[in-house]
Amino acid sequence: MLYQPRQISETIKNGIVSNKSFTKFFLQISFYSLLFCSFYFIAGKFFFPGFALSVLPFISVCLLFYFITLLVHYILLKASETQSTRFVRSFMITSMLKLFTYIVLLLVLVLMNKQNVTGYIIIFLALYLFYSVLETIALFRFLKK
Repeated sequence: MLYQPRQISETIKNGIVSNKSFTKFFLQISFYSLLFCSFYFIAGKFFFPGFALSVLPFISVCLLFYFITLLVHYILLKASETQSTRFVRSFMITSMLKLFTYIVLLLVLVLMNKQNVTGYIIIFLALYLFYSVLETIALFRFLKK
């Protein structure tokens, strides 16, 4: 299929929009991640000292969620530039892979550290919900345009 000049300019325009959207998402998720980590350390120190994870495991898990969410968001933005069926397929596949990755990682961490199992499960659930909500809101805003 030959592309018409108008189709090419629309494709380029869409690429620029997704780059702007990704940059905006990157800044938002970075800000909210710092806010979440700050809240966690304050709440963990004063209100839930028994469930709080030490600094290194918590930062490691947060960084994992952060980078996986950025990668998935980028993949979904690129998929949205083509057909809508490709976006839906990409969304379902990335969601499933992301969930399985998190479950496997949680099982490994729980089996390696049996002292604070409840803390790991609560933190994983909170981080999964936090990053899923941020990603979903950003995708809805992007797709509305």
